Amino acid sequence: MTARYNHVFFDLDHTIWDFETNSWETLEEVWQKFDLFKIAKIPLEDFRNRYREENHKLWVRYNKGEIGKKEIRNTRFKTVLEIFDANRFLDHYLLEEYYLDTCPLKTSLVEGSIEVLDYLIDKGYELHVLSNGFEETTERKLNNSGIKGYFKNTLTSEQLGVTKPQESFFTQAMDISGSTRDEVIMVGDNLSTDIMGAKNAGIDQIYFNPYKAEHQEEPTYEIHQLMEIRNIL
Repeated sequence: MTARYNHVFFDLDHTIWDFETNSWETLEEVWQKFDLFKIAKIPLEDFRNRYREENHKLWVRYNKGEIGKKEIRNTRFKTVLEIFDANRFLDHYLLEEYYLDTCPLKTSLVEGSIEVLDYLIDKGYELHVLSNGFEETTERKLNNSGIKGYFKNTLTSEQLGVTKPQESFFTQAMDISGSTRDEVIMVGDNLSTDIMGAKNAGIDQIYFNPYKAEHQEEPTYEIHQLMEIRNIL
């Protein structure tokens, strides 16, 4: 084990749990179940793309502390249906309820996740999830995808009362995990919430950048595949 680190903080969505694949599949099921093409002539790809755009906008605001869980869940499908003038035919709450019930059941993981988690456990690291997701949903994702047992703690913004990238999120996580800044490294895909948040809290970071997005930041480490973590830890 690299002597410097004893604890690894992991983001969940887009880092370990394959949000894009799991959400994409769920949205197709929503589209089919509620007959969105038949009722409102909404093409599947248009529906999914619009949802992704609106959901992303809301999560950016949530991560900044501008809105809460309720606003996200009350707004995203409502806005999408309004865009397609389909709110006359469907209750957006029904779509939201089905999506929330179905998506956390999905089990696709980012390539290399299990191999890296096994490697880190074998090396003796303590692993923890740090997520801006909601507590119940996060637990369901971990349990259904079979990775709950890898993590000593699952810490969410809902539980801690503050979101990444705020420093108090990371200080609370260190207090709960019994770790110090020098012992911890953060792994995440979001340059703002995961990487800069950890950096501002004095924690080293591994920026998971699978699409090789250009940026001006200087994370401690940057990887394009999860398996590259084995070259660092």
